[in-house]
Amino acid sequence: MNKKLIAAAIAAAVSAPAAMADVTVYGKLHMSVDFMDMDSGLWDGTSITDRDSRIGFKGSEDLGNGLKAVWKTEWAIDLDGGDQTVDNSRDNYLGLAGSFGTVLMAGNINHPYKSAFGKYDFFADTAADWDNTIGMDDNRADNALVYISPKFSGFQFSGASVQGENAQTGNDGIADAWSVAGTYAGGGLMAAIAYEDIITADNFRIGAGYKMDAFAVAATYENVDPAAAGSDTDRWTIQGSFAMGNNTLKAMYGNEDTGTTESDAWAIGVDHKMSKRTKAYALYVDSERGLRSPSAITGSGGVSAAHYGGGGGSGFSLGMVHSF
Repeated sequence: MNKKLIAAAIAAAVSAPAAMADVTVYGKLHMSVDFMDMDSGLWDGTSITDRDSRIGFKGSEDLGNGLKAVWKTEWAIDLDGGDQTVDNSRDNYLGLAGSFGTVLMAGNINHPYKSAFGKYDFFADTAADWDNTIGMDDNRADNALVYISPKFSGFQFSGASVQGENAQTGNDGIADAWSVAGTYAGGGLMAAIAYEDIITADNFRIGAGYKMDAFAVAATYENVDPAAAGSDTDRWTIQGSFAMGNNTLKAMYGNEDTGTTESDAWAIGVDHKMSKRTKAYALYVDSERGLRSPSAITGSGGVSAAHYGGGGGSGFSLGMVHSF
């Protein structure tokens, strides 16, 4: 038999299950070269940094009567060859979707508190993202039951109960931590409100944004009330962008007030769209709070609290992003 026919038959047999199961392969590759100058003087220099690159597989199966099985498995990949000993799991879940909404059993997933504000940080995953510059408290759950409602005239609700799975600490219930969020989107306007209890703190966040033609703006406020004795922390940021052809100009200003210290941060940048899936960018960022060191940004998608030795910092970042 012709060798080409044999190869074609094998390829068809291997690919058939994936095609029938409606599987989508997706991901994002993101790297930057950073030129940083820290006030502490403990770290000044140039670094190549992977910024939350990831690959994922997702799909669904029609079960009939309007019911679907849905699943996703997503993993961080470190193009910089950093620490691979940490858990690099991102969104991983299995569930059901129908007219009632979506119910998920998740081994790892973003809190609704975080997901509701995914479009409010115009510098997300860069050296100027709000986690990095003013310390916004975004969290991911290791084990959770999640409900996402259908959309009603632009409104949507989501909630998650997080299982601690640790009998020794007493965190072995169905909702040792929990997170809820409500969102609205319509007519160029977006708004979100969220609250969560993550054992170590109670977090509250509210925000709104508006997009009109080439112009977009978003503002967000967060309050963190620690479970241990101590002052609340307040954070806020306002961001704007303006698109001109294949280029988008961006700017942000933010503030963090811990009750004992107060720090400001700001950034400006430009994105250049090279194709539908690839863009390059340049930005400048300055934060009185301090910026994370390259070693604190891992391919796991997790970020340590380490900074460039404390104090403020500033720098340039040139990056490239390819999505597939």
